[in-house]
Amino acid sequence: RFEAKLIERFESDRTLKTLSNFRLQAGEKLFYSTQPLTVIDSRCLLCHGKPDQTLKSHVQRYCTQNGYRWKLNQVVGTQKHTLHLTMHRPAMRRRGASCRRHRIGLLY
Repeated sequence: RFEAKLIERFESDRTLKTLSNFRLQAGEKLFYSTQPLTVIDSRCLLCHGKPDQTLKSHVQRYCTQNGYRWKLNQVVGTQKHTLHLTMHRPAMRRRGASCRRHRIGLLY
């Protein structure tokens, strides 16, 4: 559901190129940065357009539930990078001020 909300956000504001923020997941603090994956090449629609117009072998292998009915210029996903702060926090504390100088300190 979190990823679906990111896609909706990129769809509703086409000027957004990236979203970055903190979030809690299973009690762990995470920092994420994500960019939209947008269909910009009509050749993608040869496989991801209408299921009845794609390769039969493609449909047999992947069914017709997901990955179809895309449209040109539609945001269909995100590329997300996540930093698990709980895991990296001790190392960041040891490096102290040098982290802040390199803007890593903003993760706290």
